[in-house]
Amino acid sequence: LNTYSLEATSEFYGRIVGLPLVYEQPGFVLFYKVSPSAYLGICLRAAGSREAGDFKGAIPTLVCGKTAEVDSWQDKLEKAGVAIEKPAGSGVSSDGKHIPTLYNLFVRDPGGYLVEFQVFLDPAWPPIQCPLLGVEGAELVGMSACAIVARLRAGELSPMQCIDAFAAQHARCDTAVNAVPILCLERARAATRVLASRPPPSPLPPGYLHGLPVVVKDLSAVAGVPFVRGSQIHADDIAEESSALVLALEAKGAIVVG
Repeated sequence: LNTYSLEATSEFYGRIVGLPLVYEQPGFVLFYKVSPSAYLGICLRAAGSREAGDFKGAIPTLVCGKTAEVDSWQDKLEKAGVAIEKPAGSGVSSDGKHIPTLYNLFVRDPGGYLVEFQVFLDPAWPPIQCPLLGVEGAELVGMSACAIVARLRAGELSPMQCIDAFAAQHARCDTAVNAVPILCLERARAATRVLASRPPPSPLPPGYLHGLPVVVKDLSAVAGVPFVRGSQIHADDIAEESSALVLALEAKGAIVVG
């Protein structure tokens, strides 16, 4: 739902109705738990939109467990001839505000209402069990690369799930350790969709990685990604093409995430 007053809405749904608040982006969004698997989301509408008359008051939202589900919805809707208002990707609100902790898709239903499909990348969001793995994505962080590749090869795990697990762990920890200061998650997700659209090479080359996410040192260029080389002198440099190391990794089925 949209609101012009988060304070009044919080008073009604939180104190009066008694719904538990499970997630908050201060000054922007509130999520209340309605049942074990259902949530009510409320977003603050931008000032001036009331006069513009450009919203109907509600944006039906399907909260997914992983980015791959949002991508699957886009594929299904496009095949059904539904126009995509905002394609699956890094989060944007209905007002056009960038939200890095969100991955979403907007379409419009026959009645003119915006419909959103989204997944939260913010670790503060209550974890949603991954039905394919039967574990929370965070468990992947403790697995070896060999174990993850084996699951990827067997189809028990998708590269997109691995990227989601990496992104969540990065959000949890990297502020303190600064291990991966440059991310390229949108590039990685795009590469994952390309990888999923074609069969693995046959015969498989030795050491094929089946979509394993990897990080590379900033001394190796990644096309379209900042190429700082450890110096603020190069803070504005963007690599025009990938280094031989990165090209070799990607040829072996790796997905560079940072």
